[in-house]
Amino acid sequence: MRRRDDGGARRFGMDPAGFESLAHLHDTLRLPTPEPTATRLSEQIFDLNRQLIAAREDATIAEGVGLPAERLRREIVWGEQCLNALLEVWTETGAQTA
Repeated sequence: MRRRDDGGARRFGMDPAGFESLAHLHDTLRLPTPEPTATRLSEQIFDLNRQLIAAREDATIAEGVGLPAERLRREIVWGEQCLNALLEVWTETGAQTA
């Protein structure tokens, strides 16, 4: 199944080249390194969320037409864990600046 790469990021004027793909994070079983500034961190969170949405859509379509979607489902679970980790960092940085 072909993935939508960076169309959403381009639409919003963002440069997706600086962020790791969900598939790469899943393959290496690593959490993403949080970006140092609040602006970049928010872009990173947005990018990962957009990738999760695309993976969910792809998995739904694959299951609907009878294609295997196990890898996509594993990527989604890992991506949700990565997103939660980034959101925790976001919360911590917000608490420090308040």
